[in-house]
Amino acid sequence: MLPTIAPDLDYAKLGEVRDGLGAQRAYLEASGAQTPAARRDPLRRALLDYCRQDTLALVRLVEFFGRAA
Repeated sequence: MLPTIAPDLDYAKLGEVRDGLGAQRAYLEASGAQTPAARRDPLRRALLDYCRQDTLALVRLVEFFGRAA
């Protein structure tokens, strides 16, 4: 549904984290005690990028359906 409402929000354009399952995996890896800081930092940035886009997608859906009401 999102590609129809907001085609500019293409998750394929994101880096390492592009979906919810990828976010879960990245979080588990980033929070692992054995994960070095050099790996943790890029995971954190990728998670922030994904969450930012996911939140914006929800806002756009609410705006779209709010207009339809």
